[in-house]
Amino acid sequence: RNQERGLICPRADGTTNFYLPVNLFHIDLELAFIDQVTASGERLIVIRGDDTLSKAALQNAVLGFQMHLRATFTTQHVLEKHHLMCEAFDWVLGEVESKFNQALVNPSDMCGTLAAQSI
Repeated sequence: RNQERGLICPRADGTTNFYLPVNLFHIDLELAFIDQVTASGERLIVIRGDDTLSKAALQNAVLGFQMHLRATFTTQHVLEKHHLMCEAFDWVLGEVESKFNQALVNPSDMCGTLAAQSI
């Protein structure tokens, strides 16, 4: 919530309502699910590098996807709606990570598409 207020919408006053991709008022996660979802979001690597610029770019690149992960894997969805236990939840998070990593492309792969659109 602090990231949303301070970084994404810094000029808004306190009375302005924003529609957020995460339902901040109804997130009720158990500690085990919080740790697993947070660790899963931290393992998503888009930009490689150890310098501060690369780390900041990585955080900005996956921030929206991490919000979506936290909203999707709340306790209500995981336990009540999908009836997932620990092993199944681990498998689902592993599948999400593998599909995310498969969806990454090199920057040069999109040059032909951009060139075709600009003609």
